[in-house]
Order: sequence, then structure tokens, then C-alpha cells
Amino acid sequence: MPKVGPRSRFVTPPAADGSIHTETLGWPEVVALTSTTSLVRIEGKTVAAERIVFVYDPGRTTLAAQLPEGSRYLGQVRRRLFAASRSGRPVELCGYLPVYQLPASTGSGPACRVLLPEGFDPQTRLHAGLVAELERDLAHHGVLGCRRRTLAPARAIRAIAARQPERNWEAMARDRFEVLYLAIDAVYLNEEKGAHRPALQVVACHPAEGIRCPVALIEMRDGHRSKVIARLARVLLRLPRPEALLALATDCGLVERAIVAQALAMAQVRCPTLAPRLVPGRFHLQDLFADKMNDFRIATWQGLGRGKDGRKLKYLSKKAQDGVWNIKQAAKALKTRWARLRQNDDALA
Repeated sequence: MPKVGPRSRFVTPPAADGSIHTETLGWPEVVALTSTTSLVRIEGKTVAAERIVFVYDPGRTTLAAQLPEGSRYLGQVRRRLFAASRSGRPVELCGYLPVYQLPASTGSGPACRVLLPEGFDPQTRLHAGLVAELERDLAHHGVLGCRRRTLAPARAIRAIAARQPERNWEAMARDRFEVLYLAIDAVYLNEEKGAHRPALQVVACHPAEGIRCPVALIEMRDGHRSKVIARLARVLLRLPRPEALLALATDCGLVERAIVAQALAMAQVRCPTLAPRLVPGRFHLQDLFADKMNDFRIATWQGLGRGKDGRKLKYLSKKAQDGVWNIKQAAKALKTRWARLRQNDDALA
């Protein structure tokens, strides 16, 4: 929150235009004024968001609980806040917040405070509902994907992602959560300078209950393969009920599968009951098959488009056109099937 003082620029809230009900937001002592559709550009992609303007007018009881006696009202400032999405669309909040000057204390001059509605963090300006939504979406999307879905700052999303694995471990230990399989995916961490750092993301899953929760993010630095294997083995041994683990779903890459196999062998030395199967992830197989089908389609088109002498033909025969059309339909059906599987998996969360 930027600093405010007696010389800050105070503004007057606009009048309600009737585009939104005054009690739509549902927060105490908050009145919505206007609602429009705005286009927000986030790292090269334009996102359509619902832009809501509201005013926060706390009552005497709220002021008495948050401000010391002798505080003086200065005016209202305009600040951008972040809340959970509405009807599947991100929300861009623009709030008019009251500013009060606190009485001077011993050894310091008077200070000013901006009052936020109930549920907002004064440091990050994130609503509690948005934090819960980010904790849920981080199991399926990266930082950039969560930004485009919620418009939240990247720094705040990274902070939530950093503390989420430890909270998930505490919840699993408290509930004796039964992890049926671990999804181990190879991801890339984007640095501010533009470089890419490979990493392994470990997600604990229970398909029957529709639960997916990240438990570890292990960076794969050069020359630190033994450390990656040891850390992944510690993740396997930390499970509340390791004997219930049925499978380890990994990428199709040989490097990732070798690391997972070595970590499993290291963990089985200390826990013989840990005996999951190493299987490739269904989405990785589906994606790989779709890519190979597309390569086959291109190669078939190029092969049918040339004659016996190798020269390119201007027209294809009816049989060749039917063959190309069948390949295109198969690739289209495969892509549709992959999209439906992804939607069903997201819906379970």
C-alpha cells in the first residue's frame, strides 16, 4: 500500500450509474457503484475482466475498533484491490478508501492509515477468498496462469506458492490423508531476467475425492542430480501412509523417469512397504500421441502431394484427399478428447 499523508491526493467517488446493484459484492459497509468490462494486458495476452468501482464507508463501530481515540478524517484515496473471480471472469476492483490521521505518539509525529474492507490484507491487498482460490488453482496452473485468471500480482502469487507445500503437509499429517499417487511433472521456473530453470513439481493426488495438492518443488540444477534424488526420496518417506501409494505418474522423458526410479529405490531402503508403480502421466501420453499424429498427418500430406518423379502435384486424387481428410479427423478427435480430459480433471478440483 503506497504511503499516504495529509498532502496526498484525495478524490471524490463517482455517482452510481445503475450498472450494478449496490449490494452485489456482499462485503460489510461496501457499496458498489459501477460495473464495466475492461481489457487487461498481462505479459502479452489480453484478458477480459469485470471492472467494479466501489466505496468503503465504515460505521462508528468499525472505526472505534480500528482507530485510536482522537483520529481525524482526511478524505478518500483511490486504490486497486484484488478479489476472487466472478462467474469465471477475473475482477478488477477500484476502491475509494477512507484515510485517517492518527494522533501523535511519544517520540514520533502523526501517522496516516488507509482503512480496507473486512477480509483484505493491508500488505498484499488480496481478499481472503482470492487467497483460497489461488491455493486451489496453483495445483493445476503456474504463476502466469493464475495471474491471467485472477489479475493478482505475481509477487503475491509466488509468496502463496512458496508457503503452500508446507501447509499441505501439515493438513495431510493432521487428517492422515491417503495419497494414492504422486504426479511428478517437469516444469520451468521463469526468472526475472528471462532465463529458465528446470524443476520437478510433486503433486499429491486422490482421484476419487478429487484432491490435488502440491507438496514439493525441486529445482534441477546442473551438477546437483544426487541432491534432487535425495530430496525426492525424502518426499516419498514423508507421506502419512506410504504403503497406500499406488503409482508415481511421471513425464515421458528418460531423465525424469530415471530420477524418480532412483529416488524410489533410495526410499525403499528405509521403507520396504513403499512399492508404487512407475507409470507415465495420461496427459503426457495424450499430448505426445497428438504431436506424433500431427507429424504423421504432415508427412502423409507431403507424400501424397508428389508424383513418382518426386515433383509436387497441383491436384490430388479423390483417394488421396479422402486419406488426408481421415487423418485430419482422427487428429481433431484426439485433440477434442484431450481437452475434455483436461476439463474433467480441472472440474474435480
